[in-house]
Amino acid sequence: YESNENMTITCSTKVCSFGKQVVEKVETEYARFEGGRFVYRIQRSPMCEYMVNFIHKLKHLPEKYMMN
Repeated sequence: YESNENMTITCSTKVCSFGKQVVEKVETEYARFEGGRFVYRIQRSPMCEYMVNFIHKLKHLPEKYMMN
């Protein structure tokens, strides 16, 4: 993300299962001033172990409709 303003960005990723939130990851990114603009980068954000296992289980369900 690029901006003319220096801001703090918060990115929230949530996992919901059966309509309930089970885990949330919140990341805060601060700007870097580059080339006359403020640049924000969230790169290669690691997933928690819960998220890795959750996705693994989803991929191995017998039917796609069961993922919803």
